[in-house]
Amino acid sequence: LLGSTLAFITISNSSDVFNNKTYLIFIILSVIILDMIYVLLCRILNGNSPFFPDRSHFHHRLLDNGFSHIDSVKIVYVITFITCLIALYLYQYSFVLFIFILPLILLLIISFILQRPKLSK
Repeated sequence: LLGSTLAFITISNSSDVFNNKTYLIFIILSVIILDMIYVLLCRILNGNSPFFPDRSHFHHRLLDNGFSHIDSVKIVYVITFITCLIALYLYQYSFVLFIFILPLILLLIISFILQRPKLSK
């Protein structure tokens, strides 16, 4: 639901797809896009169909690392909110910041979350 809503808002608010702010759409949808790319690559590299069901999505990895369902949803929401704030900031300033800041922030957040020790079952 969150992904569909973000996609609708970004596409409906972009009057000219080929303007110099097109990268903002990709920033807002970056969590969804990066998760999809990661899952497809993992499935293909493991010799499975890209449509093969598994637990390689980001929220499944959070659950496997001991987070509850509600906590994993909150984490995805916070990361998406942060990327939206970055997009709003960059809308007023520079694309150069996008090249350096967004990947760094996403990498730091994801690595911090996945460093949490797994719970023993």
